[in-house]
Amino acid sequence: MVLSGSLPQGLRPDAYAQLIRGAHRAGIKTILDCDGAALKHAILARPFLVKPNEHELAQWFGKPLRSEASILKAARSLSAAAQGWVVVSLGKRGAMLVNETEQVRCCARPPKVSPINTVGAGDAMVAAIVRQIELGASPQDWLRAGVAVGTAATQCAAGELPKPALIQSVLSRVSLDGGFKH
Repeated sequence: MVLSGSLPQGLRPDAYAQLIRGAHRAGIKTILDCDGAALKHAILARPFLVKPNEHELAQWFGKPLRSEASILKAARSLSAAAQGWVVVSLGKRGAMLVNETEQVRCCARPPKVSPINTVGAGDAMVAAIVRQIELGASPQDWLRAGVAVGTAATQCAAGELPKPALIQSVLSRVSLDGGFKH
């Protein structure tokens, strides 16, 4: 179950947390992509994966994140609090995948592109990650696919989806660095 975006007006800030707890009872993995009070409450319910951007992570962490080391520190803290996976989208710098329990810390770097439109790139990243999880792929493949599809989405006009050939072209040029325990 993907829980994404701002909560509708009138809902309590713990609405996503309630949904995550219900999903746990039903044996359903949850992917969380939100910010503010909804994020703070939902983390306590332990979503399977959280996908903040740098700004959302800094807001949750309570401090500005001025370096990759500080982003990693905040992502590790978020992973520990959620007891799960964290993918931090870093815009044109790619994304970082962290899981404190699994001792995973890895970054995926996209090829250099000139963005046409960045609206929806984070949502495209989440969609690709969810697809890889559903396919039973490795966390490394979640990250690579997420960065590739998010980057490919920036190459399309608003409202258009990237073609499979574009996604494959970008995917072939995504580089990984960092360590996997496995």
